[in-house]
Amino acid sequence: MAITTTWQDFIAAQREIEDYPLRPEQLAALELLFSDPTAQAPDIAKHIVQTFPRDDDQGIFWHTIANAIKQLTDFNDRLVDLVAAMQQNLKMSFFGENWSEFIFYCTCVIIGSLVTFANLIQLGIHHLGIRIVLLNVRAGLILTRSRQNFPFSV
Repeated sequence: MAITTTWQDFIAAQREIEDYPLRPEQLAALELLFSDPTAQAPDIAKHIVQTFPRDDDQGIFWHTIANAIKQLTDFNDRLVDLVAAMQQNLKMSFFGENWSEFIFYCTCVIIGSLVTFANLIQLGIHHLGIRIVLLNVRAGLILTRSRQNFPFSV
């Protein structure tokens, strides 16, 4: 489930991380991406790529990007632009590994939630306000709310 927050709160939370924090110059680059709509993603990407001492030292950064995608849904287009620009400036072998792990985690959370939901209904636990008859209506509401909370453009 996404937790929508402001970019200022997100950056402040990143500054407080003691175990495996982002490099200060990476955090400054993300802050620029979020705060200045005129800042160009390719320029920010070049700056971030230069902060990686080795090709295999990208995990913390991609973990932060994944959290930003979950928490800053209003900035998903900017984040897509940044990732696309970084792909042109960086050996992306470790990006694929980290991204696959993120997608797998999100998928497991969704499937786990749906299985739990289905098991509760199968056990006849209706005091949660869920009725099998209303399942299709609620599923439609879930999709609608998801679309509203996770805007995207095609």
